[in-house]
Amino acid sequence: MNFIPVKNNKDLFRDPYTGAILNNNSTEHDAYLSNYNRLKKEQEDLKQLKTDVSNLSSDMNEIKSLLKLLLKEKDDVNWKNYTWRTFTTISW
Repeated sequence: MNFIPVKNNKDLFRDPYTGAILNNNSTEHDAYLSNYNRLKKEQEDLKQLKTDVSNLSSDMNEIKSLLKLLLKEKDDVNWKNYTWRTFTTISW
């Protein structure tokens, strides 16, 4: 197949049948793929970080709810153990 060189660029050629521009410079192609793969990995890492933060937030909310429940139960038990006499003898 005979490709037609593109004016003012020694690395680009035109496919006469499809009209597509082809890059014959493998160094540029490798650099493009490397950059593409790096950006794709960064996006995946960011997505994973967002998921991790969301999971941590949910875990923290669950811990907070459990602590509130424990404190409420502790307060309920403490109040049940007090009598009116206990309150009158406490010095504020």
